[in-house]
Amino acid sequence: AGVRRIEAVTGRGVEEYVSRMQEERLEIAKSIKAQPSELVDRVKRLSDHVSKLEKDLKKALTSGASAGAADLMDKVQDVGGIKVLTAAIDVPDRKILGELAEKYRDKLKSGVVVLGSELEEKVALIAAVSKDLTPKVHAGNIIKAISEIVGGKGGGRPDFAQGGGVDASKLEEALSQVADFVKK
Repeated sequence: AGVRRIEAVTGRGVEEYVSRMQEERLEIAKSIKAQPSELVDRVKRLSDHVSKLEKDLKKALTSGASAGAADLMDKVQDVGGIKVLTAAIDVPDRKILGELAEKYRDKLKSGVVVLGSELEEKVALIAAVSKDLTPKVHAGNIIKAISEIVGGKGGGRPDFAQGGGVDASKLEEALSQVADFVKK
């Protein structure tokens, strides 16, 4: 609340401070294989390169997960006239799981997709419901109900919801309850 903090170095401390800063600068330059005068430009280029690599890795992980889940359309069930797809798949993170759920919901055109995955010894669950079915089937209610089975909680919008839990051994049991929930 209006308080300012000032740090200062005086006398001999200035020489030690500048010397330490110079040593750190040389150490950084050595570690990134650049001259000290090129540090700012080199760090910017490395940062841009890392960003590009992260995007490429995410794209590769997503396409790898999609390829691994390509045969999921064989698991579509008809539950009271509604197409329902449930599956436990192996993906590296929750975001990719959500992207796959939306992708399969769009492939079904009209249906319910619930995907689960074990991530870092926990369970991630995602439900995606096509817009035409949201008056009958609420994705948030599905996730809320099946998340309790895996020892967690969740919820969300009528068309997309996510949740999870801590008991990965009950993932298949939770997914098997989706068809019963859709019937109701």
